[in-house]
Amino acid sequence: MNDSCVENCLYVEKETSEVAVDDASAGMFVVVLLFMLPSRLNFWPFSRIFGREPATPSPALLSWQAIHDRMPWALLLLMGGGFALSKATRQAIQKLFTTAKF
Repeated sequence: MNDSCVENCLYVEKETSEVAVDDASAGMFVVVLLFMLPSRLNFWPFSRIFGREPATPSPALLSWQAIHDRMPWALLLLMGGGFALSKATRQAIQKLFTTAKF
């Protein structure tokens, strides 16, 4: 049996050391950005352009209170636990089949 058939026939994920930006990284970037962006443009450069009153603090587009009140935390923990269990099972089965001698 040639080696290429063994690598292609077994569904084995190869570990790479490359760092990639995936969906989770992009999602986290957007959430952090929502915590930082103001909901109203009433600070220094915009107050002078639009002729409004002096700059005042503006709340962020997203607040921790909104996240705390509206986020289904039980669902988040259930899904995270399921993904972790799935990955651990996949790695255990992969290790079992790659080290077995048939």
